[in-house]
Amino acid sequence: MKKMLPVALFFISLSSVAAEFTVTTSEVPRAISRPGVDAFSSHYLKALDFPRGVFPSARIKSISWSTASYPQSTGEKVKLCLGITLQEELCENITPNSQGSSSYFNGRLFQYAYGMKFRHSAEGGERFSRPSGRDSLTIT
Repeated sequence: MKKMLPVALFFISLSSVAAEFTVTTSEVPRAISRPGVDAFSSHYLKALDFPRGVFPSARIKSISWSTASYPQSTGEKVKLCLGITLQEELCENITPNSQGSSSYFNGRLFQYAYGMKFRHSAEGGERFSRPSGRDSLTIT
C-alpha cells in the first residue's frame, strides 16, 4: 500500500498539469492562385510548443483566431479546420478578415501531427491574390 501512494500521487499531478495549456501560432497564408482554388495557412505544433507534461494528451478547451484578408478577391470564404486523421478534417466556417473565438472544437484531442489550418477561398478576383496580414490561432 505504501508503495502505491507515490505512484498514485504522480499520476494525479500529471493529470492536473495536462489540463492547462495555451499555445499561439501565426502564419501568412499562401496566395489564392485563382478563384475556386483554396489557399491555406497550416498550424502544426511541436511537443516543445506545449508546457511540460501536457503533450501529447492536450484536449482543446477553446480557440481564438484572427484571419488575413485578400483585398484583390471577391466572395472570400474562410474555414478553420482541425485535422482528425490524415484524410479527415473537422471544419467550421468563420468570417474572413476578422477575429473571434470558437467552442466548436472544444473537448477534441489536438493531434499535433495533423494540426489546424485556415482554408481561404474566393469566388472571383485576380489570379494570385496575395493576403494582407496573417492568420493567428490561440489554442487553450
